[in-house]
Amino acid sequence: MTAWDLVLDPYLSGPTVRAWVWHAGGIYFGIPLQNFFGWILTTLTIHMMYRFYESPIIMGSKYRARKSYPLILPVLGYSAMCIVHLIPGEPKELRMIGPVIMGIPVILALRRFMRNS
Repeated sequence: MTAWDLVLDPYLSGPTVRAWVWHAGGIYFGIPLQNFFGWILTTLTIHMMYRFYESPIIMGSKYRARKSYPLILPVLGYSAMCIVHLIPGEPKELRMIGPVIMGIPVILALRRFMRNS
């Protein structure tokens, strides 16, 4: 989610769309760094709560119960969002930053999916 926000925020808060405005500004395309730390903390908290809930349910059959191709759909959706946000190319630097920042989670997810399939 934080990687997605690194691509999405400069576009949506940029001069073309202006969906929101950062009054105090920041060093990353005018976005304050605490925005990204907030995303890391939020997604980590949600992930840990889910893992805590999930672990007693699955126990030893964790990967046996999950061998299905629909699990790849969120990765494909995330990849599509990367492409959609990069097409406008506002700001132009996102054309380089986006594929790297959002590509790393995609590659790791696909690698894990292939390893567990």
